[in-house]
Amino acid sequence: MHASLPNESSDRRIGFNAQYLATHMRQTQHDCDTAILVSGVDNYGHFGEDMPATVDFDPAAVARQRELDRQVRETMGLTGP
Repeated sequence: MHASLPNESSDRRIGFNAQYLATHMRQTQHDCDTAILVSGVDNYGHFGEDMPATVDFDPAAVARQRELDRQVRETMGLTGP
C-alpha cells in the first residue's frame, strides 16, 4: 500500500511503478504483455520482450508506450468514443 499527500506544487507529479512476478505467471486476458527479465532464466516465455527506451522521448519508445496504454484500456474495457 502506498499513499502520499496532494501535490500542491506548480509542477507535475511523477510516479514510478514496478511489478515483479515469477516467470511461470502469465496474463490471462490477452497474450500481448511484455516484460524485462531482471534475474534468472525464463523457461516459460509467457511474455514478449519489452523495449526499454535508450534516450529521452525516443520516438519508438513513445509509440510503444501509446500501444501499451491502448492495450491496457482495451483489456479493462475502457475503449470507445
